Amino acid sequence: MKEWYTLSIIEIKEKLMVKKAMNEQERNERQLKYGRNVLENGIKVPEWKKFLSYFHDALMYILLGAAIVKLFTGAYIEGSMIFLVVFLNALIGYLQERKAASSLDSIAELLSEKAVIIEKGQQKEIAPADLVVGDQIVLAAGDIVSADVRLSETFNLQIDEAILTGETHAIQKTTDPLPLETPLAEQTNMAFSGTKVESGRGVGIVVAVGTATEIGKISTSLGSITEQETPLLKKIKEMNTSIFKGIAALILLLATVSYFYYGMTWGYIATAVIALIVSSIPEGLPSILTIILSSGVNRMAKKQAIVKNLPTVETLGAMTVICSDKTGTLTKNEMTLVSLATREANHGVEMLEEKNWTKNETWLVEAMHNCQETQLTQGVCPTSGNATELALLKWTNQQPIELYPVVDKIPFDSAYKYMATVHEIAGKRILFVKGAPDVLLNKVQY
Repeated sequence: MKEWYTLSIIEIKEKLMVKKAMNEQERNERQLKYGRNVLENGIKVPEWKKFLSYFHDALMYILLGAAIVKLFTGAYIEGSMIFLVVFLNALIGYLQERKAASSLDSIAELLSEKAVIIEKGQQKEIAPADLVVGDQIVLAAGDIVSADVRLSETFNLQIDEAILTGETHAIQKTTDPLPLETPLAEQTNMAFSGTKVESGRGVGIVVAVGTATEIGKISTSLGSITEQETPLLKKIKEMNTSIFKGIAALILLLATVSYFYYGMTWGYIATAVIALIVSSIPEGLPSILTIILSSGVNRMAKKQAIVKNLPTVETLGAMTVICSDKTGTLTKNEMTLVSLATREANHGVEMLEEKNWTKNETWLVEAMHNCQETQLTQGVCPTSGNATELALLKWTNQQPIELYPVVDKIPFDSAYKYMATVHEIAGKRILFVKGAPDVLLNKVQY
């Protein structure tokens, strides 16, 4: 069942056999049936296989063959040096690609470190991995949702779902069933794993865990991407094949002429052949390619872009057009203050910083800085919270504005669409109000 948003809470409790409490055996049975609440990136390839894959190359085979021949002829130092070059090439490639592939594992970090469930009427804290389908979970401001949840109770619950939908604003949650085929971004009675509770409180029933969650599907799809040869790898293989054929032809010619025409011994011919192999093969090419590509991966990682394989960087660099139908996922996912409007004028923030503020502009900036619930300490700008407040605070923290102690406040609620705070300023109590323009303008007396 995937359309949990279409069912009532009573129907869900019946289907999932929700109980006031589950013993350990029942929890184990549900874990076996629905899986554990952990994210996995598809089939894991053993690390030793990843390392050995870097020896699977025509040039590496030739160098390994040359090293073995050197050892058999008693040239232990030369043979060991060739082995060392081959090993270092493989080691550099393995370490760099392992570092790049670790970005996939960062998705698992999106899960919360704890979960609060209701058991026998009491709240109980457990590890997110121990959550099972049918648990009743409590959500509070600041929590990272640990599983996909069908909400049964909401109290001004707002959740930031940008990680899934790209929408910058928090979604107001409800509990009523929704029509079939409601898009993910409009499933307001659901809370999804990996999303963050911005404000309010809620209670819900766990309906999906681990890889069955929406974020789990993303993790699985990333881990199960089939590998395809990139243009760079195709060119490298073509070059390696050409070098291999050329060296093979030269070896055959050298061995034939040296033995039958000059009468040289096979030991001397083997030494000459190995010298030809080692001098003709660009041993440093794999290392140079790996280092160059890994530097591109590291630069992309700083931009929070996931690159699964090193050669993908070269393919991305060859792209000329990228098409997308979702602008929200391509933006910074943060709001920015661009202008301020008062009764007298409307100014861009850049212009406002270059002129003396009027009395109304001063009060407006002070209201922006103080009528909020995100920042508690002067000068300590938060990194998470309501998107609108963060945009205002990011700008006001750069201005010479004081954060006044709150005497009283009315928290924001979607029912009346505003919030208000009372502050003690110069011996007077000042009320700051922030909210929807249509609501506030109706309350203003000119």
